[in-house]
Amino acid sequence: MTHFLTTWFWPLITGLALITALVNFGVAIAQRKYATVALVRGVAGLASLVLAVFIIVAKNLRLHPPFALEWQEVFLAAGVFVFIMLWLPSQFERNSEVPKRTTLQERAARPVRATVRLQQTIPEDWMN
Repeated sequence: MTHFLTTWFWPLITGLALITALVNFGVAIAQRKYATVALVRGVAGLASLVLAVFIIVAKNLRLHPPFALEWQEVFLAAGVFVFIMLWLPSQFERNSEVPKRTTLQERAARPVRATVRLQQTIPEDWMN
């Protein structure tokens, strides 16, 4: 099990933390017009980056936690961390002053002024 943790698991968790940091930093840059959203996203990105750096430093210094950790607990904790780091800022963004995005249905809907003109050159003689 230790081989699995060192070769696949910790690099996977570190990669997820780095991807979460990049996503949050990217959204913070994209929403920089809205200071509070950018700040919340920046803090979430920084927290994710700190986790990734902490894991890398702890593994290089061979630091171990003072209590026994099973890989299931670490996997669950990492999943909850990534979920919180992506979900909470998006909830904050949803409730902030950022204008709402148009949905796919709204974009696909025909504009109000659009008219369809059918020219009927041949009269229909189906009535007697």
